[in-house]
Amino acid sequence: MRKDGFVSKVTLKRYSGEFRSRVALKEVPDEQTLSELASKHGKHQKMIAQWKCQTLEGMAATFSR
Repeated sequence: MRKDGFVSKVTLKRYSGEFRSRVALKEVPDEQTLSELASKHGKHQKMIAQWKCQTLEGMAATFSR
């Protein structure tokens, strides 16, 4: 509260969905390589790489809403 009795308005900085998704993904450790994931799930490495790209795009859209 200010000296004159009014409550000051707090403005929050807004970040884009793309920025938030990139920061969030930096916290997720890469525990397995594409090759290991492909073997584990019986999928091709290229497919998993495409899924990763789609996930990144989807995360940005989720945070943009």
